[in-house]
Amino acid sequence: RKHCAHCHGISGDGAGPLARLLNPYPLDFRKGTFKVNSTPPGAKPTDDDIRKVILAGVPGTGMPSFGTLPPEEVDALVEYVKYLATRGEGETIVQSLIIDEDEELDHDFLLDEAVYPIADLWLASADDSLIVEPEDPRPTDREASIEAGRELFKSETLGCTKCHGPEGA
Repeated sequence: RKHCAHCHGISGDGAGPLARLLNPYPLDFRKGTFKVNSTPPGAKPTDDDIRKVILAGVPGTGMPSFGTLPPEEVDALVEYVKYLATRGEGETIVQSLIIDEDEELDHDFLLDEAVYPIADLWLASADDSLIVEPEDPRPTDREASIEAGRELFKSETLGCTKCHGPEGA
């Protein structure tokens, strides 16, 4: 509530009071999907992934750095983000299982169908074998790096010149 709710909302839905002023909107943790991961697609981020976002922020977004927070507060935020994601995903699964509003779902069934599968995904993300270490394709010398950037800028794939012109003006 002290650091995050004004953007991410009390429930972690990404709709805090300041969210409408931000582009892109803050992440909705309840969906359980994260953008900055060192894990393969579909896997949950590691605690370190979440910690890095909290400490460094996300350039080009409204997510600032909270690098001055004490380590115990950062660790608490990491756990709370995971809680919000787990809770939101679980609620989504439970809602999809409800056919009749008056039907009461069995506790063990909910654990097996919603809670345990989500928990297993989070536990698996802690396994170092899941971490993907991409090769750094950037050239090591400055001139080669500038030339590689120029080629990317002019490439059809990125299409930078369509808005910025061939010289970036």
